[in-house]
Amino acid sequence: MKATGIGLVDHLIVHFTDYIVEAEASSSEVSRHKSPAPEPSPSKRRKKDKDKEPTQPPSSSNADRGSRRIHIYSLLNRAPSNKEKMADGSTSKRTTKSKSRTNDGVENEARALRVLEIMNDFRTLQVHITSLVTRPEANPSDQSAYNLDGYAVIRQCNAAAQAILATNFNPGTIGLDPGQVSGSEVHKATLQRIILDASTRRFQAHKIYLRSAAALRWIQLRTQVLKGEKPSAKHIKALQAVDGRLRQELENLTDEHTINDLRSADRRKNYWLDEDPSLDRMLAWIRRQS
Repeated sequence: MKATGIGLVDHLIVHFTDYIVEAEASSSEVSRHKSPAPEPSPSKRRKKDKDKEPTQPPSSSNADRGSRRIHIYSLLNRAPSNKEKMADGSTSKRTTKSKSRTNDGVENEARALRVLEIMNDFRTLQVHITSLVTRPEANPSDQSAYNLDGYAVIRQCNAAAQAILATNFNPGTIGLDPGQVSGSEVHKATLQRIILDASTRRFQAHKIYLRSAAALRWIQLRTQVLKGEKPSAKHIKALQAVDGRLRQELENLTDEHTINDLRSADRRKNYWLDEDPSLDRMLAWIRRQS
């Protein structure tokens, strides 16, 4: 995709679907490798990605994007700063006075950059999911184990990840007549809808990633218990403990846990989150798309 001659806001509105296609292409590339690199744990992945910049428009360098984000945040009177963090760990809202000084174009630039940040996370998650579900150990060598919990979860995660990529972006009706309002207002409403869709995809992908990682741990623990042997009476208690651990992990991976995990990572990066959708709104969007 080339962004030459087109602004970041227009570029995102026109090419948002292309970013979804790019995520699919990235995950497909991983699936073609027979021996993907070991997957880091969620905490290590977050630490590794702590300073990673959002997906760039094709014409921008990493340094340019970082400078642009800081510049836009400063125009919003919300330059990233640890001093902005409140007691509960959340970031402070812009004041009414500063918001009144903010022009629509700057806010739309911030919205467009937020989409890039979210979609960069989404693409990375899709790559990690593919890396997990395509590992040789993700498929049981013994067909009698095919329907065991961990292998079933791996298959479910693979199908769910593909389903997200196959879901087209449907902006729906934004409730504005382009002939009656300014172009910046139409851009604003469109970008807000894109943020909702992108955030929902990232939320779904993150939950799939956490579930698939738990299933892979189950496979690894089961392998350690069996040590190449067929399951027998001497393995029953140990295998039951492994099964119980998987069930507990999956029960703990609630929607609330997933969104809190994402929000914590976003706050550590001091991202602009003023218009990120709530969990309830994302769940409603998922129901609407199904």
